[in-house]
Formats: sequence, structure tokens, C-alpha cells
Amino acid sequence: MLENFDSEVADKLRHNKIVGERYLNKIQTSLWTLTRHILADRAMFDPVSHSFILSNPPYPALEIARGRYELTTGKDDPEDAHRYRLHHPLAQTVIHEAKTTPTPSAHLVFDYTGSAGKSAKLEPLVGRAGSIAARILNIITGPKSSQTHEDILLLAGIQEGGAELTDQEVHLLLALPAMVAATPGGNPPLSLASMLDRVKNASLATIELRNMELFQQETDKLDHWAEDQRRAQKGKLDDIDLKSKALRKQVRDASSLPEKLNLQKGLRGFERLWIDAWKSFDEKSRTIEEDRDRIEAEAARLLAYSIAEDLLFAITWHLQ
Repeated sequence: MLENFDSEVADKLRHNKIVGERYLNKIQTSLWTLTRHILADRAMFDPVSHSFILSNPPYPALEIARGRYELTTGKDDPEDAHRYRLHHPLAQTVIHEAKTTPTPSAHLVFDYTGSAGKSAKLEPLVGRAGSIAARILNIITGPKSSQTHEDILLLAGIQEGGAELTDQEVHLLLALPAMVAATPGGNPPLSLASMLDRVKNASLATIELRNMELFQQETDKLDHWAEDQRRAQKGKLDDIDLKSKALRKQVRDASSLPEKLNLQKGLRGFERLWIDAWKSFDEKSRTIEEDRDRIEAEAARLLAYSIAEDLLFAITWHLQ
């Protein structure tokens, strides 16, 4: 029944579909599709259980075990199978192979009419043609000793005639089954490069905004904690001061020397409490300053980034 729905509507209804197949999220679906493509000739796949069998494991250097692998949706390990997930060494190697496989320019014919998952957003494009290009943007943050890497996929598409495709239209097109046409469709227009540059700049701006928000959140949390500590310590000091003043009055009003000496000992005790409370306040103030230094250093690390770009592919397309 779901095959007759718009693919976006089907996505919303899928969680209510009571069938043997398990629903995968977008990342898992992408991993499953990519794995089936890369290991097509090296594994036997079962699309119902989202599993595959490796009789002769690829990538000998990884020492991948033979047997059944299952792409699980939960936290529990599957029965009689290896758990296959994004960070599994096999999955990471599959992704690396996909990223490094040569992708010469080609003309792809996307099959919308014969596709089970249709989207109303693609219907106006049926019979149209154009170009799509993809880059991988690698953001390298921090010094060599503690670098972090973040990969961002940049996509841009255009129709013949110059009308730009939305990001959603590009993703929907690339999700369709396709075949490489026997005859080439010409070279993608140069305007695709400038479109990808715009997508890159927007992605970098989004990352900068995210880092700003994270920095502000950490700063706000520290400010709130520091204010709570200051109030607590000030309350302790004020309480000690108040009790010390009352005790000093009793010392002055004492009617005998033994009573004065006894009260004076109590007063010295309050003075020691005041000194200890002040030391504690000073230590917490230093901790606050150290945390500020840490947050500012992390912000500086995030600012010290470099980027590397690689063209993944550039194709011409026709939607039928």
C-alpha cells in the first residue's frame, strides 16, 4: 500500500506499518544502500532482515570475520549475527572505498516512473535534464596533536536552462534508481562550481553559528555556577560576621574575666571559620577562572581550522 503514497507521506506512515521488515533511519538506510552497492559481488544480501553474509570477507588487512552481519536498529546485539553499524571497521572501510572509488563523468537516467518511492516534488522534473555535482568538505580543527575531522557533503544541482534545484530535489533525485546512459550528456556547466561554493559558505556559516552557540552555552553555565558559588560563600561569610558581632557584644558585656576569656575563645573560632570560608571562596574563584581559560582555549581551538575539498562526482542527468 505504501508504494502508492508520496514517498514523504510514506516516511511519516512507515512507523505504523506492521510488517516483518524493520524501519531504518536515514543514516542506516544510506549505510545499507552503500554497503549493498560496494559489496554487491562480495556478499549475499537479505533486504528483509537488513543482513548479509560474508563467505570470503574482503579487506584481508582488517581480519573481518566470516558469517552473517545484521544492520540493527536497537542497542542489543542480534542473535547469530555480527552487529553491523556505522562505526564498525567493515562499514568504515566500505565508506572509505566509496569515497575513493573513481567517479568519471557520466550521464545518468533516473527512473521516476518505475520507482516505488515517488515524491510530488519530483513530478515537475519528469522529462527534464540537468547536472549535479558533489564535493566532500573536510574541516580540520585544532593542532596536530589533538585534531578533529568533520566531513560535510556539498551538493548542487541545476536544470538545463539554468533553473537551480533545491537541496531536497537533489537528494530525492539521487535516491532514485538510475542507469548510466550509453551516450554522454555533455559536460556539467561551470555554474555548478559557484553553486557548490555557495553551499560551502553556508555550511561554514552554520558551523560557526553552532560553535558560537556552544561557546555561549558553556559560558552561561559557568556564569550561573559562579554566581551560585559567590552567593553561597557570601552567605557563609555574612552569617559568620553576624554571629561574630553578637559574640563580641557578649565579650564586652561579660561581668567577669573567666567569662570574657571563654567567650573570646569562641570568637577566635568564628575568626578561623571566616578565614576558612574566605580561602574556600578564593579557591572556587580560581577554579572559575581556570574553567574560563579552558572554555576560551577550546573556542580558540575551534577557530583554528583548515579545510580541504575534493570533488566526488559531476554528472548530467535525465529524469524519466
